[in-house]
Amino acid sequence: MHPYPQFRLIRLDAMAAVGSWVSLLAFIIGVGLSAFSIVEVEVSFVLFPFLAFFFFALLHFSASFLHRCPKCARHPTVQGFTSVHDSAKSDRGLEGWGRVVWDVFRNRPFRCIHCGEEYVARNAA
Repeated sequence: MHPYPQFRLIRLDAMAAVGSWVSLLAFIIGVGLSAFSIVEVEVSFVLFPFLAFFFFALLHFSASFLHRCPKCARHPTVQGFTSVHDSAKSDRGLEGWGRVVWDVFRNRPFRCIHCGEEYVARNAA
């Protein structure tokens, strides 16, 4: 297990991806509450998560292309239409780039989805 050399970038990438997931969920809940008139919902209750989702998604999209795996020189959080490496982790329905993001977010070791090399996303010092 090796320390990931660009740990700050992959950490930012993972935080932005989780932020976009959470804000998208908040947006869906706000739209659901306003559509079914369960409670009186203000516009900001729906608009803020919508804008937050686009901010976090744009941050995740840009940060995911700024770091590369040192072994295969590919992006560990960009899967595209290729299949993941056989040794990449898969657990509880999460696999591929989502698994890498979740492992980095929880400060766990992760494997590159392209080459299977295991890394730790924290400072080695």
